[in-house]
Amino acid sequence: MEIVKEKDTVKILYAIPIIAAAFIVKDHRKTPYDSHFDSAGVRWNVDSDLLRALARKENASFNPRAINKEAKPDDASDDSIGIMQINMAIARAYGIERDMLFDPKTNINAGARLMAENRVTLGKNYFLDTWIAAFNAGATKIINQGIFNWQYVAEVKYHYTAYKVGKQIA
Repeated sequence: MEIVKEKDTVKILYAIPIIAAAFIVKDHRKTPYDSHFDSAGVRWNVDSDLLRALARKENASFNPRAINKEAKPDDASDDSIGIMQINMAIARAYGIERDMLFDPKTNINAGARLMAENRVTLGKNYFLDTWIAAFNAGATKIINQGIFNWQYVAEVKYHYTAYKVGKQIA
């Protein structure tokens, strides 16, 4: 039985985060809908990697048919749908019918539009974290109640960073 020396232990401890980071970044290089994220980002002046990160948090598998009935399980008019999990109230405000939200391009564009509107609504007094929080809770709640889901914001920013790094080393 070989004894691990202290110097070797230090090398192993340094290697573990590097190996873990490599796997995380590899998982954040591409999505099935990169062209839609890129075009929506340009159209709405929102970083496409931020859109990818929001979608990854909302719908980790990027399933365009995903439906979240968490808010009101018996009320289809309150469902959140698709890759970006766009709530039906937002869709109605944008003139998007329920079935259209299953289309990845439409859904991603709705998410990009929502982020762009959050930026305008919240204005220069707010920053990226609040824009992300507003995607989750709504800009009105951020302004009127100061409600933040910091766990949500942290997870989106984690994915955002991983997409940025993933592109740089791809």
